[in-house]
Order: sequence, then C-alpha cells, then structure tokens
Amino acid sequence: MLIKDPKQYNLAGELFFISLHIGIISIAFLVLLISYTYKQYENNQVINYRHEAQQIDNILSENINSLSNYIKFVGKKIVTLPSKDISHISLALINKIPENLMEDAMFSWTLFDFIDENKKMVFNSVKGMLNPAVDMSSREHLLYTNITPWKLFFSPPLIGNPSNEYVVPAGMGIAVNNKFYGTLVVGIRL
Repeated sequence: MLIKDPKQYNLAGELFFISLHIGIISIAFLVLLISYTYKQYENNQVINYRHEAQQIDNILSENINSLSNYIKFVGKKIVTLPSKDISHISLALINKIPENLMEDAMFSWTLFDFIDENKKMVFNSVKGMLNPAVDMSSREHLLYTNITPWKLFFSPPLIGNPSNEYVVPAGMGIAVNNKFYGTLVVGIRL
C-alpha cells in the first residue's frame, strides 16, 4: 500500500481553497464594478434629464414671456381705443389675427377671446362677436385677472370653449386708472 504524502494532500486542498477565494473575490469585484458602472450611468442620466428639463424650462419661459408681451401689446391697443365697447374691441382684435398660414403656424395658441368684466365671453377671434355671451366664470384664471391686471394667469388644462381643443387657458386683465375693462384670453394648444 502506498501512503500518500500528507504534504501533497494539504497542498491540493490549499490550492482548492485559494482558487475558491480568488473566485469569490473576482465575483465580488465584478459585482462592485457593475454596481459602480450602473451608478455612474444613473448619475449621467440624472444630469442629462436635468439638462433637458432646463432646456424645456427655458423654451417654455421664453414662449410664455412672448405670449405675455403680445397680449400686453394687444391690450394696450385696446385701452387706447376711443370707445371701449365690444364692437371697437372686436375690430382691434380682428386686426391682430395673423393673416397668413405661416404666421398662424407660429402661434401655438388660439387667438383671442375677450371676456368682459362680468366674466362673459363676448368675442372670439374665430366666431366673432358672441350673442348670447358665454359664461366663463368657472375659469380659474378669471379669478385673478381683475385683481391683478396686466399679468398673465393660467387655468388647468381643459377642452376650450369655443375651440373644442385641449388647451391651457391663459388670460390677462385689461385696466386703466383702476377701471377694469375685461380679460384677453388665449388657449395654449397641447
């Protein structure tokens, strides 16, 4: 009978355990490397999303500023009219509607509604003067336009009246010397 050398037997066992430890360490290292790489990927995604969100915010802010300035421009034309009755106001608004398709495509809102001081829509740029006037008192932005004129206010998205399009209504009160004339309203298409 041959007796195995105890040193050879232990060496084989030690090699097995060393291999096992190297394998476990390698797997742990790979798990850590994958985890770190994935975390870096997530961080880069967050940075990209923040950058894109900032770009969207800048574009929206610029467009809202443009819209606000345009409505102020039209509103100031209205307050300089010799008469503030709806027939004069409607003519002033009709003259501000884009005349060609290219200009119309530039605007992402429906041009214009005029809401009188009683929160009734009396003019729409598509339908003209409305008779009977349409009650718009449920629109959230109209709660503020008479209190803080010349500032643009928004309502939650809804189906516009009379556009029947899904819009975000926005309005700006028109006033001079504490006399409130009404609200210019647009529906920003979604």
